[in-house]
Amino acid sequence: MSWTGATATEVQSGGFAREKGLAPLHMTYIITEPCIGTKDKSCVDVCPVDCIHGDEEDTMLFIDPEVCIDCGACVSACPVEAIFADADVPEKWKNYLEINANWYKERAGK
Repeated sequence: MSWTGATATEVQSGGFAREKGLAPLHMTYIITEPCIGTKDKSCVDVCPVDCIHGDEEDTMLFIDPEVCIDCGACVSACPVEAIFADADVPEKWKNYLEINANWYKERAGK
């Protein structure tokens, strides 16, 4: 599923695709603020589909919503508890839904 064209509010509510008559928008898991500066790759090691990425210069990692199979293996592997299901991201870190989506949008354009 895809987030293409969705705003942060639409991603947070999950209503973007439903309003457009498409399949439900699905962001799977989101990495949030506790990853910044830690960038521990335990989550990468347990991911069965290699959907967690980050460039060398990035301060955190990101989960590819197009590849993630929603298995949740990364959640328990994260030593700083930075990974949440999209619907369970704490309010104070909801902006990471958009941060994650934008990171992949930028790479898709390259």
